Amino acid sequence: WDHDCGYDGVSLEESLAIASQYPGAFSVQITKDKKDFSIHLDSSISAKHGGNGSTLAGFDIQSVGKQLAYILRAETKFKNWKKNKTAAGISVTFLGENIATGLKVEDQLLIGKRLGLVASTGAVRAQGDVAYGANVELRFREKDFPISQDVSTLGLSLMRWRSDLALGANLQSQFSVGRNSKMAVRVGLNNKLSGQLTVRTSTSEQLHIALLGILPLAVSIYRSVWSGESY
Repeated sequence: WDHDCGYDGVSLEESLAIASQYPGAFSVQITKDKKDFSIHLDSSISAKHGGNGSTLAGFDIQSVGKQLAYILRAETKFKNWKKNKTAAGISVTFLGENIATGLKVEDQLLIGKRLGLVASTGAVRAQGDVAYGANVELRFREKDFPISQDVSTLGLSLMRWRSDLALGANLQSQFSVGRNSKMAVRVGLNNKLSGQLTVRTSTSEQLHIALLGILPLAVSIYRSVWSGESY
């Protein structure tokens, strides 16, 4: 007699206020099949500093292979001026006998009503090695945002680890197609001349949903027929 149990899982989410003034939240997801057991826990508590700042502290647990990673993190955000926000965060990860520490600083600047600049830098240290990273992102949105969700983003990233240097650039645009449909296009390229092109569409019209469901099936059939003719 062979019994096959495919997949079991449970998840729980809860939000609460500690001492009626410190918002907290946690979510836990446990999954198990015949071979693997995994757990994912996110928990956090936050506190405000007047009207211009806040601090968040969190504790997470994640399954990494057959081990559990324990993550302590903290982040502080504050508003310098009306159109400028700064955030700084640290994290400590325990995985077996290894300890990884991380630091990140981010600054957001709103230029006018339609243009935003986000710059961040950080470092991660583990087993005596340090990896550095930096990212700059320029966001352009429509005049009637957030009524209109049309947004374009240009990003540049840099990462250095030992003697390796990775540079990347990506362009992402989200725009409306008609009254009930949206499309998002993302193009990415790195210094090794490899890239990625992603196109996503969404619609609330039933006919469009049916056509979008048929399109991947038609492409799959075309590929199978084309590959069959090649032999």
